[in-house]
Amino acid sequence: MFGLSFGSTCLFIFKRKFLDISVEKILYSTFLIFSISFLLILMVVPKISFLFDFQPKAYLLMLILFLVCQIPFFVMGFLMSYLFTYITEESGKIYFFDLVGAGAGALFSVLLINYFGAISSLMFLGLISSIALVLNSLYKKRVISIVIFAIFIIFMIVNSQLGVFNISSLKNTKINNLFTKWNSFSMIRVYGNENSLEPVPTVWGMSSEFKGSYPPGLNMDIDANAFSPIIKFDGDFKKLESLKYNVISLGYYLASSPNVLIMGPGGGKDVLTALAFDSKKIIGVEINPIIVNEVMKKRFKEYSGNLYNLDNVEIVVDDARSYIRNSKDQYDIIQASLVDTWAAANTGAYSLSENNIYTVEAMSEFIKHLNANGYLSISRWYGNDSYKLTVLYLKAAEKLGIQNANKHMAIVQGGDMVTLLFKKTEFNDSEIKKISQLADRMKFEILYVSGSKDANEYTKIINSDNLDQFIDNSSDFYLKASTDDSPFFFNKIPFRSVPNVLSGATHDVGVFLLYGLLIISSLLSLILIVVPLYFNRKDLFKNEAQTKFNYLAFFSLLGMSFMLAEMSFLQKFMIFLGHPTYSIVVVIFSLLIFAGIGSFLTTKITQDKLKSHLMIILSIIIAILLGYNFGLSHLFNELLGIDIKLRILISVILLSLMGIFMGMPFPIGIRLVGDKSKGLIPFCWSLNGIFSVLGSILAVILAMNIGLTKTILFAAGLYFMALIIFSSIKMRSAE
Repeated sequence: MFGLSFGSTCLFIFKRKFLDISVEKILYSTFLIFSISFLLILMVVPKISFLFDFQPKAYLLMLILFLVCQIPFFVMGFLMSYLFTYITEESGKIYFFDLVGAGAGALFSVLLINYFGAISSLMFLGLISSIALVLNSLYKKRVISIVIFAIFIIFMIVNSQLGVFNISSLKNTKINNLFTKWNSFSMIRVYGNENSLEPVPTVWGMSSEFKGSYPPGLNMDIDANAFSPIIKFDGDFKKLESLKYNVISLGYYLASSPNVLIMGPGGGKDVLTALAFDSKKIIGVEINPIIVNEVMKKRFKEYSGNLYNLDNVEIVVDDARSYIRNSKDQYDIIQASLVDTWAAANTGAYSLSENNIYTVEAMSEFIKHLNANGYLSISRWYGNDSYKLTVLYLKAAEKLGIQNANKHMAIVQGGDMVTLLFKKTEFNDSEIKKISQLADRMKFEILYVSGSKDANEYTKIINSDNLDQFIDNSSDFYLKASTDDSPFFFNKIPFRSVPNVLSGATHDVGVFLLYGLLIISSLLSLILIVVPLYFNRKDLFKNEAQTKFNYLAFFSLLGMSFMLAEMSFLQKFMIFLGHPTYSIVVVIFSLLIFAGIGSFLTTKITQDKLKSHLMIILSIIIAILLGYNFGLSHLFNELLGIDIKLRILISVILLSLMGIFMGMPFPIGIRLVGDKSKGLIPFCWSLNGIFSVLGSILAVILAMNIGLTKTILFAAGLYFMALIIFSSIKMRSAE
């Protein structure tokens, strides 16, 4: 978006230089640079890989990535503002095609990446841009256009055979790659030696008492770094004895032949553990279809012992929470071991990743789906993660009206791993004795069982007289319970500690990048605002200065409020639709497509009725935001159990109403500005983009600190401010 704004700002400053250039030449030049920028991105971006470590090199690489990726946006920002300025009367149609194209791109990008992968999809987009270049070529320059088109064809053929443009691994090591495939939200890769007997490194959570050998396996990673092993299995469970010495298996020592549901089974390690304990029925819910359908059921089916096709194993491709919420079954064990947003974790942006599994509402749903003597077993790293999970257990029990929640919990540590059990009924003496005996035998540490008096962070949390007060007073750890309204379980930094992160006193890459990005974006925004104002200071506010200022404020508010609403509803619909891909595609596609339709409908409004219609439209948008904000949660709770196709249809209908009206204010505003001062249009477009960027960052910050509900209220408040500002603008006497 900054690229778009920078392109429009350049037109605003140097607009006189383009007055005598024909539209045909402008189109050709912009598409030429646009196509070449894709070639540059393909040659540079896939080869840059790094983990942000606060070192100068990391900052430099980030800057290179930022600048290279801004080029196509800069070009399109320039072109769009040019079209709005010189064909103002058609702004509704221009904005319609812009939004509909963006909406279609949101849908087709998912399809392209799923079938062809990210790099080939980027090449395909470059090919499309080169086709647009050819269609807009002047006769004498058509050769250049055809050459660029041919280059993209050659690139696609060469990459399909040699993979020369593949993304570099974050690990600077050579690997024996066996399998790679992309979808819209991940890249799955399997590497290693299928004939090797070398064990995979699965030692986290292991007992020091295990003296045997580990089974061989392959490495599967997600997004070039996150690890999930595929263990070689030939049906002999004696070779899997190591799995019984892991603290993750704690629940299986308490349940006999259990019915098990495993969230995020990945390469199947947890499924093998459940089988090793003679589980009666195992359901694994894996969100990534590549892992299930391509890796475990096809390419490595024999290697893994046909694990995902065994009679008592059922693997479902779905969001775990969505599946459990809609399931009518109850389970003896519901298990999740290190299930999280791995990609965010490994880029350092862990604290920014939303996760609908680790919320109070999610824990409540999991507990409700346990049998009377069932166990919820979640394993996380020792420290802040498991402290916050303890809080979630207690808050979920409170939500469900479970008394004496402390008698329903057991927490055991093995190495750096902690397994937290929550039993639907209270732990009895026999179970506590089993846990104690197991801990003695395995050299695990009991952090909490009913009646524990040992002082540690877990016992302090569980035995606190006032949990909320304890959370507020905790200075060493950020223990605020994550909820569906603010699903940032991995955020370890309260707002009051942000200055410490920015100063380097506390290291949290995600928070550092988020607030650092806000500061940098604010500075860039200031430059993009001050510089054009300086160069146009004589002409800009020569006449009707207040009116022009109001127009600029109006478009700024539109950009920020639209983005705040879009990103907040994206998360709200994610809970309803279950799968994040469904939410992203449905919300963005629907909002943009119907916003485009709304923009097109504004072409039917006559010039003298624009202001009165805009006032009504803004009022309707505010009413929709308020109504959806307080009504959607209740509606979604009533409709959660219906088929996903119906949920998508309902979502599209709800978003269509909001999208149509949210797409109207911008083109109406452009027409009104064009009626008074056409030269101001590029700056209006620039400010709209600038504040959209700031809005996208602010949406995350607000959701993390005050929740989605209040963030949407804030967006509605900005729309109200836009209404007030626009009502003060005086139209020409004709109106």
